[in-house]
Amino acid sequence: MRPVTTKLTALVALVVSISCPTQAADVPKRPRVAGDWWQVAGDPDLGGLTRKDQQPVDFAIWQAADGTWQLWSCIRGTGEPGKTRLFYRWEGKNLTDTNWMPLGVALHADSGMGETPGALCVPGRRFVPDVLR
Repeated sequence: MRPVTTKLTALVALVVSISCPTQAADVPKRPRVAGDWWQVAGDPDLGGLTRKDQQPVDFAIWQAADGTWQLWSCIRGTGEPGKTRLFYRWEGKNLTDTNWMPLGVALHADSGMGETPGALCVPGRRFVPDVLR
């Protein structure tokens, strides 16, 4: 083999060995609960919109700029007109606190913006500097 070919072969072998993970690293990692569960929120009192069969579903959780933890949930089966869904929110000082403070209804669908009344689902938050969406 010529010296250039030998160097190229060695370089390719090195790149392949670095870029190809070992079999142990190929095993997908799974999240697991390490410790006891704790409850941060429950079935909220929605006042006149409360229904006995309502269900908190579809959660989003994030740490706010002030360090508090925010939890939003779609509550379905409420007295909300239309498809019966709205967003409710809670706040915790620490992620590990129990029974976060209920802060009330966070959002109703806005038919003036083309949204179907009561059809909110799956809250989410995307951080864009200086913009809250």
